[in-house]
Amino acid sequence: MFLVIIFLFIVFILLMSIVMIINPYLIWRITESWKSSTTPSKAYFIYQRIGGLIGVIFSLFFLLTFLKFL
Repeated sequence: MFLVIIFLFIVFILLMSIVMIINPYLIWRITESWKSSTTPSKAYFIYQRIGGLIGVIFSLFFLLTFLKFL
């Protein structure tokens, strides 16, 4: 059961990272928009995409490592 939870967590992080790459505005609207009345600069969304790319790389690494040990 614990392995299933770990697998689902890794897949969730992978999916959220993909959404960060494709649509960083959606992630900002869900998590940060309540703090500000204006939208952030383009640089913020570029950093969001870079963070999403890093998240995809790490989650794919952990997913492949996890599946290797099954």
